[in-house]
Amino acid sequence: MENGNVVKRISHPVVAVNPNGTVAGYFSSIKEAAVKSGRGRHAISLSCRKGSICKGFKWYYEKDFRKLYKEQRMDELKFSPDPNREKDSGHYCKGHKQYKRFQDWPKELQEKRRVISRENCLRLINDPDSNFGPHRKSPPGICKKVIALETGEVYYSVAECARKNGVGLSALFASLRRGTRCGGKKYMFYSVYKEVNKRLKEKGVI
Repeated sequence: MENGNVVKRISHPVVAVNPNGTVAGYFSSIKEAAVKSGRGRHAISLSCRKGSICKGFKWYYEKDFRKLYKEQRMDELKFSPDPNREKDSGHYCKGHKQYKRFQDWPKELQEKRRVISRENCLRLINDPDSNFGPHRKSPPGICKKVIALETGEVYYSVAECARKNGVGLSALFASLRRGTRCGGKKYMFYSVYKEVNKRLKEKGVI
């Protein structure tokens, strides 16, 4: 629930397929697939949308897989793993011309990449319609909400709270653990705040 509105998350069942076209596994959602297979959610989603190989498997949304099955296009499920990439990580094999870490790039190329990254960050920060940095509108998948006790304002993460109140992230974490003030204000994890209020109501204190 966000801002009083119930947010319904849609699960997309996915199917993992072996190189020979056989089914390696069925999962009720991308999240479940990531947990049980040890693959990243974004990598699985990219494989479903782009047809890329994700750590030795190709992934399909169930509806796309079912369509291929009904149309008897099973040969399209077969694929050949890239011999230049490691099966589990998907990275280029050692000795390949593309196998270079960022630290091994030429200094000019490193600086060029840094300039591009800085420009992209500044563009997103200055765009009020972006979902980046101070303009972020949706919370990350895993986060702990924080509430400012004096104002009652709720922040979707400790990082957002620290940024908007001009306090250090480490100092804020320490104050949350110790129950002390940070920057003259007192904060609390929202889950703890709700639990405390619940117990006080049960005791009739509030």
